[in-house]
Amino acid sequence: MTDRGLVAQFRARYPQLESSLPAIIDALAICSTCWKSGGTVFTFGNGGSAADAEHIAAELVKGFRRKRPLPPSTRMRLLAQKAPWADELADRLECGLRVVALPGSIAFVSAFANDVDPRLCVAQLLQVLARPGDVALGISTSGNSPNILAALVVGRALGLRTVGLTGCSGGAMTFWCDVVISVPSEDTADVQELHRPLYHLLCALAEERFFGPREAE
Repeated sequence: MTDRGLVAQFRARYPQLESSLPAIIDALAICSTCWKSGGTVFTFGNGGSAADAEHIAAELVKGFRRKRPLPPSTRMRLLAQKAPWADELADRLECGLRVVALPGSIAFVSAFANDVDPRLCVAQLLQVLARPGDVALGISTSGNSPNILAALVVGRALGLRTVGLTGCSGGAMTFWCDVVISVPSEDTADVQELHRPLYHLLCALAEERFFGPREAE
């Protein structure tokens, strides 16, 4: 299935999200440019949105809708190690796209929250780990979460492209994002439910762009 086919399928299943599609295509372009240059997409959110940030990363660092076998050069380097499990590594590891869900470390979060400021945990990690050309993808159902906004500000300051996933109002996030993907609701649970098909589409489109279409299709 081509990009066009995935988008057409999405339109048929989620007509209420038609207005969100242009932003998804723009976000895909930003992320693709980042990955092609060897960069990293950093995802982050709070509560259910933190789980969504991890979900996005999980779909991209491994196979999502298709298998992603290692390239022959990587397989050969693994096999050359002569380890007892080299064949298994070469056969079962997969290609992926560079995505990191923040914060990801309870030791860091508890230390920084206690010693400095809990609202700045993600911002701190981003300013240490990110490099110009990376992407910061923040998720906030209201668009006004202070810690998400702080991370987006840091991203802008460091030369990252910024993407926001939010509800219909957009909130203050709109001022700090190059692309805002909004959904037609302000209810937290509804917004989170509508976010999932959108980021699944983003992941599916990215996978096809970098690894080819799903084998069964």
